[in-house]
Amino acid sequence: MYPRRRLSPSRPLSYLQRRGVRSFQRVFGPRYPPYLGLTFLFGFFASIGFFAIRRESLGLGALSASAAVGLGTGFLPYFADDSLLPMPADASADEMMAARRRIKLADFLMVLGGLGVPSTYLVLGAVGFYATATFLFMGLAFYALAIFGTTAAVPCPTCGAVTLFRRYRNQPVCTRCGTRRRL
Repeated sequence: MYPRRRLSPSRPLSYLQRRGVRSFQRVFGPRYPPYLGLTFLFGFFASIGFFAIRRESLGLGALSASAAVGLGTGFLPYFADDSLLPMPADASADEMMAARRRIKLADFLMVLGGLGVPSTYLVLGAVGFYATATFLFMGLAFYALAIFGTTAAVPCPTCGAVTLFRRYRNQPVCTRCGTRRRL
């Protein structure tokens, strides 16, 4: 029928009892800490890139092209990552087909963007490539921040573990098994 989905991360129920996780969730709510870490990591690489190109002059058109290719390619995993797709277990075949089409389109655009990043070296030179890579890391930071903001790490009664829940039609859905739950 459909190719098997990659499974989203899960942790044992004891994960929520860890001291660091409890204090993190006291501040941020039921969020999954690694995505905030990824946000800071990619943001750090983007800041290094901005520091590296700050003295170089890049025209507005070239900078716009670099930003479009880099930010777009960096943020596309938000739409292409099927392991974080909030699809309920009782979803209709039409909903599954629409989700698969969206994932295939995002995958195709990521391949184009992946080819576009190194090609900016040929078109815009080294400074244009650095700018595109900088915007790529910024897009990845926005992707990780968006996942951090839209995902809750709570126990799933069906999976028997702490899994990631994302909203699907205003209802939290487990990204592993598709169980709907009230948070």
